[in-house]
Amino acid sequence: MKNPKYLLLPLIFIFIGCATISFKASNPFPNVYIPGMENKTIALLISSDVKNKFKTQPTGGGCKGLHLKNWHTSLKNGFNNAYKDSFKIIDSPDNADYVIKLLRTTPFLEVTTMYGTGAAAACGVNITYKARLLHNGKALKSSAHTVMAKQRAGKVKMNLKSALESMYEIMTKDFFNGE
Repeated sequence: MKNPKYLLLPLIFIFIGCATISFKASNPFPNVYIPGMENKTIALLISSDVKNKFKTQPTGGGCKGLHLKNWHTSLKNGFNNAYKDSFKIIDSPDNADYVIKLLRTTPFLEVTTMYGTGAAAACGVNITYKARLLHNGKALKSSAHTVMAKQRAGKVKMNLKSALESMYEIMTKDFFNGE
């Protein structure tokens, strides 16, 4: 008979693996275009309150938690892909005409579909965020929403990418509507 501790070890790995979903950096492509800003510069400033690496807690209904690594890289990738066709993107917020300052970005999973038993059949990604648009160093506008992925079924990694795209698309409407 096998030693019971060798049977327990795979169960521990299965439990740990099921407790969270781990991600490295994502590369979202938000659908954003702002005409007439091609000669303006823009930079991203991520608040120290926005963690780069963290775990979210599992939510009720059977959704797992998220273990995010390189979250800042995902935020920067989304920013660069959103604004590269509309602005000159620069690294220095001090020298930019416009700065988007991310004050909070908190992703979490939410049950989107349930089985008849009440267990989660699918979970989608939402992001709660707060951001400010700075123009020449002064706060110009703010944006604060909870956004959801446009696609709610499928792999959670694609949901996370889609939620980031939604975040930048809605933020852009709040910041540059009418410009």
